[in-house]
Formats: sequence, C-alpha cells, structure tokens
Amino acid sequence: GDPLGALCRRIAFAARRERDATFQEDFANADVKPAQIIKWLGRNPRILLIDELNLCTALSEKSNPSTDLASFLRVHFLEKENQYFAFSSHVISPVAKLCTYLDSVNDRSIAIRELPLIRNVLNATKIFDWPQLYARKALFYGLVPALIHFASMKEQEKTDVLPYWKRDAAIQECIKKGLVTNESVRHLLASFIDGDRYKVMEPLHQLMNTAEYGKLRWIPYHMTEVLHLFEQEVPSLDRNLREAMKNIVDLFSDFSTVQESSGMAWENLFLLVVIIRVMSRQFDKVILPLDFSMDYSISFNQFIQSNNKKPLENIVRVNEFVGRFTEPIRYPHVAIYQPKNASFPLFDLIIAVY
Repeated sequence: GDPLGALCRRIAFAARRERDATFQEDFANADVKPAQIIKWLGRNPRILLIDELNLCTALSEKSNPSTDLASFLRVHFLEKENQYFAFSSHVISPVAKLCTYLDSVNDRSIAIRELPLIRNVLNATKIFDWPQLYARKALFYGLVPALIHFASMKEQEKTDVLPYWKRDAAIQECIKKGLVTNESVRHLLASFIDGDRYKVMEPLHQLMNTAEYGKLRWIPYHMTEVLHLFEQEVPSLDRNLREAMKNIVDLFSDFSTVQESSGMAWENLFLLVVIIRVMSRQFDKVILPLDFSMDYSISFNQFIQSNNKKPLENIVRVNEFVGRFTEPIRYPHVAIYQPKNASFPLFDLIIAVY
C-alpha cells in the first residue's frame, strides 16, 4: 500500500473548501502528492491529529513506504517549532515504533495521556441515566465510558447491541493466523494477573485498557467473548484448558449479573482469579503456595460424590464436605471446590492437590 498517499488524501479532505464533498466520493481515489500538501502547509503552525493510529499497519512493517511516512511526519510535523503530532491508539505499541521511525537529532519525546475512565459510579448513574449501574457492572465494562453508555442504552432498549465488530475482527485474526495455542492462551490468562502486554496476542491489545507503566488491564466484557470463541472455535486447545476457560467465562458473567447485594459475586471473582493463577502458573507464597514443575490438570467442583439423601448444598461441616472428595483420573491434579451452602463455616473455597 501507500500509507503516505493515504495520509495526504486525508489531509486534503480535511482542508477542502467544498464542505459538501465526501471522502469516499471525492477523495478516496484522488491523486494527492506530498509536495502539494507541503506547499499548502507553507510555514504555518500546524497540528496533525490522527485517530486510532494502531490501524495504520505500515507502522508494523519495515519497508520503504513505512520509512517515507515516518520521514514526512518527522520533517513536517515534529522537527520545527510550532509543529505537533497528536494521535489516539487502542494499543501502546505504536509509541515504541514511532520512537524508532521518527528518530532524529532533536530530543522531543512522546507524551502519553490516558483517556479518562469512570472514577465514581454514583456520578456515572446520573451521567448515563442508569440507576441500575453498580460497581461490578462498571468493572465488567472496564470503567470505559463508551461501553457503559452503550450498555445503558441496551438495558433501556434504546439499542439492540453493544459494540462488537472490532472485537470479533481481532478474535478472528488471532484464530486465522494460528496465534491461539495452549501456551499463548495460558500467557493470555497470566496477563490478567500481571498486566504484561508481551503475553497478549497483539490483535487483542485494542480490547484492553492501557494502565501505568505500559501494563494492560482486561476489559471483562471483551475478554469473556475472546475466551468463549477461542474455546468454541479452536478444538486443538487442551481439553482441561478449554474447561477452565468455560468456568472463567461463567464466573465473569455471574460477577456482573447477580444481584447487587449478593456477596457471591465477589467470591466468584476470587474463584476465577484462583483458576487463572492455577492455569497460568501464577503462584505466590500467600494466595496460592504451589510450585509445580510439571504439567497438571485442574478441575472445578468435580470428583466429588453425590448423595440423594443429603445433597452437597445441605452440607455445613468441613469434614463431611471433604469426605465426599474422590480421586482424580489424572495426576498431578489441582481440584478446586466451592461449598454451596451459605452457612458453610470458615471456608469459601477449598483446594485439594494430588
């Protein structure tokens, strides 16, 4: 492609005199030369604004067109006084690539400003006219104002769907390129704990929030669908891993939908974190003091005897509950159990290691 030509056409469109003109009809195939844009700019102060720079695939390529684009941006929008270049991006990777491409003798750096997230749920209920919005729902949508707005519109039946097209395109790109493997999914799960962007398949970066120090933060609304479709459409994934992915999706869904006063939602959040830690080997000495150097299987509320005379839901004694455990079919194994009786003493979660 010709990324520099595409940029020139966009600048020409923004500078057009005929305000009734449309890009697709009048500029999409226009032959706009860089020299024409340079002449139009003259010596005037200028600011170039580019939305969603991450969609410019040229930044991911080492080629002459990429070099031409970078040179044009550097010379005409950065090197001299009163020249500025501002862009938005769903991912942080363009920053490092731009620093490489736009390298020059000056010491101008790239300043990163995060877009604002919801800071106060009470205020958000008023802003979005959504009294039913509570903290867990806001967290499920990543505290992203746009997603919360669409969710409120959907709940009030003012729109049928939430935004999903970019998410689905990113998911399909991962699948079609063969990026979804047992190892890559375990790394993806680990990123929920440590926010390491290098553990996340690059097409999925745009579905996450960028936190401090270049860390990524999951948006559960997007990531539950990612895990669901990976589990459904990539049969080569390990069966045990797919089962864990199902559990994580269900627990995230429960976290966002159970009634506001229920403490079960926060227990589910803790539970899904434990499952993620086990599947991604994110152990520590306090929360999960395990250290496995070999492959192991995991189960959730399995390998436990049923009894029609006294269902598990009626058990309120620890010894009786543990006495129902049965041995797993594979070793080593981590079995996670969640007692269902609200009066169960002391423990919300029991982990058995075989």
